[in-house]
Amino acid sequence: MAAKLHENEVFLSLAQAASVTGSSEGRVRYNKEKLVGEGATVSEDGWRIPAAALITLGWVDGETLTERLRSLSLSQVQQLELEVARLRAENERLRAEVEEHTASFSARLFGGRRRK
Repeated sequence: MAAKLHENEVFLSLAQAASVTGSSEGRVRYNKEKLVGEGATVSEDGWRIPAAALITLGWVDGETLTERLRSLSLSQVQQLELEVARLRAENERLRAEVEEHTASFSARLFGGRRRK
């Protein structure tokens, strides 16, 4: 499921995405389709990769991403936007987990009952 884009989301270049994930630019290029599915764009101006996409794809966890992005000399506003994106991604993950547990619980609770 693609992460929802928000107007204040932090976007990274190809080189920045490779740097914060500890990957090569080649690996990032190789996964272009996955990244585009998560909201990345590639144009003649370069790559725009949502930071949250790197978390969603499992390439880096939110805290590690935040730490590594701070070293890229982002502005304070961009750092705060990154934190918002990280928290939104974590919120989506937790919602999915709750839905899964709710469905499992409902199946166990009501699955064995017979209707008369």
